[in-house]
Amino acid sequence: MPDLLIELGTEEVPASYLDRALPELQRIVTQGLTEVGLAPREVQVGGSPRRIALWAGDLPDRQPDVVEEKVGPSEQAAYKDGQPTTAALKFAESMGVAVAALEWREVTKGKKTTRYLYAARKVAGRPTLEVLAERLPGFIEAIPFKKSMRWVPGAKVRFARPVRRLTALLGAEVVPFTWAGVRSDRVVQGHRFLDPEPFALRDASWKAYVDRLREAHVLVVPAERRKAVEEGLRRHVPPEALAARQHLVDEVTNLVEWPLVDAGRFEERYLRLPAIVVEEAMTGHQRYFPIPDEGGERLQPRFAYVANRPFDPVIRGGNERVLAARLHDALFFFEQDQKVPLDQRVDKLDEIVFMQELGTYRARIDRIDHIALEVARVAGWVPPTTTTPGTGQKVTKAVGPGATLALHIHLAAQLARTDLTTDIVQEFPGLQGEMGSIYARLQGQPAAVADALREAYLPRSEGGPLPSSQVGICLSIADKLDTIACAWATGRKPTGSKDPFMVRRSVIGVLRILRERGLDGGYARLVRAAIAQLPDGIGGDRDALEAEVLDYFRARVEGLMVEADRERHAVDLVRAVLGSGADPSNVVDAWARLDALVQLAADPRFKRLFELVERTRNITAKSGEGVDPQDVDEASLEHPAEQALHAALAGCREQVTALVAQRRYVDAGALYAERLADVVHTFFEPAPRGVFVLDEDPRKRTNRLALLKQVHALLAAGFADLALVQKG
Repeated sequence: MPDLLIELGTEEVPASYLDRALPELQRIVTQGLTEVGLAPREVQVGGSPRRIALWAGDLPDRQPDVVEEKVGPSEQAAYKDGQPTTAALKFAESMGVAVAALEWREVTKGKKTTRYLYAARKVAGRPTLEVLAERLPGFIEAIPFKKSMRWVPGAKVRFARPVRRLTALLGAEVVPFTWAGVRSDRVVQGHRFLDPEPFALRDASWKAYVDRLREAHVLVVPAERRKAVEEGLRRHVPPEALAARQHLVDEVTNLVEWPLVDAGRFEERYLRLPAIVVEEAMTGHQRYFPIPDEGGERLQPRFAYVANRPFDPVIRGGNERVLAARLHDALFFFEQDQKVPLDQRVDKLDEIVFMQELGTYRARIDRIDHIALEVARVAGWVPPTTTTPGTGQKVTKAVGPGATLALHIHLAAQLARTDLTTDIVQEFPGLQGEMGSIYARLQGQPAAVADALREAYLPRSEGGPLPSSQVGICLSIADKLDTIACAWATGRKPTGSKDPFMVRRSVIGVLRILRERGLDGGYARLVRAAIAQLPDGIGGDRDALEAEVLDYFRARVEGLMVEADRERHAVDLVRAVLGSGADPSNVVDAWARLDALVQLAADPRFKRLFELVERTRNITAKSGEGVDPQDVDEASLEHPAEQALHAALAGCREQVTALVAQRRYVDAGALYAERLADVVHTFFEPAPRGVFVLDEDPRKRTNRLALLKQVHALLAAGFADLALVQKG
């Protein structure tokens, strides 16, 4: 049983592409070979900036023989006047048999049975080498990349970077095919500088391939290369600092083939810069590793870097010169920026366009100021009547409850984007917000304002840290909501392939802040406030716009709930929570209700209620139109089952409702199950023990439908709609 080895020799593939390409190639080949009857015993992948490789072990020598069965034309279409029609003749020809050799098969659809011609034939499996030669080009083309390119004139083939070599071996044989103008071979090339001479592989052995490349100064297995990078870095970088830079370790691992770690130095005067600036110059531009002191409190004037070849003083000197130039510029910008305070930079925001229809970042200030204050009101941090001055009005004094917070919100809204006008942010865009916070502190702004200028950008990624201060929370939510409202109003809402203003990330950021910071006022009121701040004439029908944005928020809440714990948070439990009469925009409460429902669903007695409540909903939806749940005439309740149900509802309604209002959802659900599970079950049993709901007597029918509506509504009104939970 031979092995398969494939290597695509490429130009430099971006580091981030390999992380996705390798597991996808493994999936594509495993699935593709299995589909054609050539399932491998094991599949491994490897890769570096200049090669992508795959090995599949123990493939069969050929495909298995199969029996191909086909159903042909119906009897009516196959014969006319006792003679086979063209359809019958063509079918027989396609199966390689005479018409007389065809059989009849009866097929029943509904109440009708029809006879069809039928044939079966044995198809011999093809040799594995032949199948691979046909299939491998498709496997290569299916590898996904963020961006691909064309480089062969007149050809439609695309790849991350031009492919220069194709190695494809099945055992000791070359798999013959051509792709992108390159003919497959057994030749592989080592490190482009240290060992560039091509060499031939004898066979498809993965171990021999990996070992031979190692001799040629290429570590083709990413895990082995990463280990070499980490071992080298540990000689220079403290463990805590290295642990915080794992994303950078991942990146440099895919930038080199033969990693060697060295350290360089820079002038100590550059440590007058904020540490975050020095670190950004190293990590953001050069992929260097900052080296802090043993306590981790101060940076040393040293850095570690990963080279793609053994130590060379010329390489170290070059890296030192490049970093020195960046730090020199940064120090100059840092000193120059401070000559113009942030509050004098507000008008400069008129030079930076936010969205074409909505003007500049200067025009956003008033909108964000109002939205941020509404966040504070919803959170209960300032009284509902608290206001802030209009844009451009200088405020120095705070008076009354919540006035200090309102003042800080106003100041932070004014200054939040002013660091976009600084030279250092234009040089290092990743420091937006961070530099605003640093400059605000140096210029004597309140600490709450300075912190908020940094926190306004949080979270910077879907799982990143959240703002923690009240001003920062208000500003972050306001900034994101303004972006969301403006994107929708100008036709820039996210689609499956485009999200230029990262609206999806903003929505998830808002939801995470609301939930994890315990703000349970609901996002609906905040979305409404953001849309209200849009300029006149933008956004069309505001009610329709609001409904569309809220639908998007709700879909993201559902997605987050399911993703958070796929085993516990089944989709139907999530929908039961979000489909209740409670405010779905209150994500804190919604999550509490979901956790409670998950806990209750584990109780077999409560689980039985899902089916019973679904029946109440189905019956009342079809036949209970116009029936008021309160339309129960107690005096006319005759059957013991309906009397028992009415008594059970009366006996627990007030307590269950109170527990739901107190957000004691587990207690509410347990009491609901205890009091109603058995009586509802009895109610639905066949007579004489149970009742026939849709009785011919209108009075009885109305009573019974009203009772069922009460059963359904008792938890559905403020906790969860149990009717939306699937049986079992």
